[in-house]
Amino acid sequence: MTSPRRRRRIDWEEERRRTEKSRMKGLRYSTLSFLMAFFFLMMTKTFHREYSLNAPMIVLGALFLGNLFLFFLFYRRNRSDGNGNRKE
Repeated sequence: MTSPRRRRRIDWEEERRRTEKSRMKGLRYSTLSFLMAFFFLMMTKTFHREYSLNAPMIVLGALFLGNLFLFFLFYRRNRSDGNGNRKE
């Protein structure tokens, strides 16, 4: 009978660092896609003045505010150690 394999030890600091890096990368891509959509709508309005952009601008504004909120949460999380204590 063979002995069961042991799992390798999990480095939680490394996992936390990877998670934060992945989260920041996702926020960058969200911001980039928001800017691309915004410039596309502005270009469309420039060439087709008869198109109404009220609804798309409201949606883009909501996406922008959501991104700002996520950046704010990410910033706050980086300033604390996870237990509510501030890093100096």
